[in-house]
Amino acid sequence: MRLSLPPITSTWLRPITHENRGVPQVSHWSFDEGLMSVGSGYEVLVSRQAKKDPNIPGPIMTFADRPIFRPTEDVYWPSQDNFVWHREAVFK
Repeated sequence: MRLSLPPITSTWLRPITHENRGVPQVSHWSFDEGLMSVGSGYEVLVSRQAKKDPNIPGPIMTFADRPIFRPTEDVYWPSQDNFVWHREAVFK
């Protein structure tokens, strides 16, 4: 069985500039579906559900505990308030 991921966009992303980078489609989908989130130290969190499901794409697991790429200027960093909401409301 092959997992087919639909094209998904997140409204929280800004257009790509020299200060931010595009998010790979599988990461986009995983974040939107609550399989991944971002911790208080801007590290990638992978949900327990993702770790248990054999149908989840393997590359997702390689992101666990790795820091996200952040813009060089703090003013462009994603808000921790948004990540707290995501961890409480979406992250599984």
